[in-house]
Amino acid sequence: MRTPPPPHPPVQSRRPPRRPPRRRFLIARNLLHELDSTGALAYGRFLWRRWLRIFPAYAATMFLINSGGAALLPACSRWGWTNLLFVNNLIGPQVGFYGQDTCLGHTWSIALEMQFYLLSPPLVLAMRARQLPPEAWLRLCT
Repeated sequence: MRTPPPPHPPVQSRRPPRRPPRRRFLIARNLLHELDSTGALAYGRFLWRRWLRIFPAYAATMFLINSGGAALLPACSRWGWTNLLFVNNLIGPQVGFYGQDTCLGHTWSIALEMQFYLLSPPLVLAMRARQLPPEAWLRLCT
């Protein structure tokens, strides 16, 4: 009679252990880093940097659309100001149904991004004052 072979040791994975995912939004992390390192938050400077990053290309596009005599010209002459103030996702025909005469209706996401940049520093300061974890962003946004 043969004896059964001894059981094999469990096979170990050669993959490195998984790192936990980062749980902070990039903008919130940058604002918290600035707040920790300087003790204050330069709100105006933050908005200025964001505006300089987005507005020049956005304004150039608006200028080219309006100067080229494109089919969007009638809508842009009436609703172009909403694009330049980053409120085109709240005011104008972009809010309505597709197929309406819109002025760069697809730029609603840029307006939403600028509104997020406008509101994120006060929210980060409020979270820091109440010592809320970064996951509270999800609860605030949903």
